[in-house]
Amino acid sequence: MALQAAGGLRAGAQLNKMIHRRGAERSEFDYKQFLDTGDDSDLPALESLDILFVPASPLVGNVEQEFDAAKLADSGDSADSRQAIKVFGEVNAPGSFSYKANTDLVDVLMRAGGVTRYASVEQIRVISNNSPILFNLKRYLDSGDTSLLPPLQPGATVFVPKQEEEIKSGSNTVYVMGEVAAPGAFEGKPGATFMDILANAGGPTRFAESRQMRVIKSDGSIIPLI
Repeated sequence: MALQAAGGLRAGAQLNKMIHRRGAERSEFDYKQFLDTGDDSDLPALESLDILFVPASPLVGNVEQEFDAAKLADSGDSADSRQAIKVFGEVNAPGSFSYKANTDLVDVLMRAGGVTRYASVEQIRVISNNSPILFNLKRYLDSGDTSLLPPLQPGATVFVPKQEEEIKSGSNTVYVMGEVAAPGAFEGKPGATFMDILANAGGPTRFAESRQMRVIKSDGSIIPLI
């Protein structure tokens, strides 16, 4: 009621660290928690001559300017840089996002607007609790295995690299080179045939000698295709 009588909160107010003063006593309370839950048990009971102070969010600069909530949302919603989860790289809305209990990596990526079309989803890098982790989002989406999700701690960093910068390698990678339309590295899948791989590479060019094709296995053995 006191806040309403004062004309309400200004844009840019930090709701979770409001201050209540009564004489020499000073206490901090979380008004955002009340807005989220409706539980007013943590709100201070006011008396005559009490003082309420509403601080500005650290995301608001020290130069007075028109507040743009859209631009603020584009750079994240965290007011604590030490606890924030930093997301950058090939995401649509990079920024610092507030840490929440039980938040997983997919939640954080969605808060960052999801990955872009150029993202290398198989090589996402996560630093959590000073430990670097390489996360394969595609493998998680293919399997649905939540145990593949890396644990996130306050202050974690997430980087999504560009696909062009990735050098594809691994036990499931098939390399196609020579006289094909689009030589390169392709991810093999169970049940994929030679024709599937060749078609993914755009097929042989007009100069290809189809009677001299070779398949080189991982053990070094050579299989001629006649």
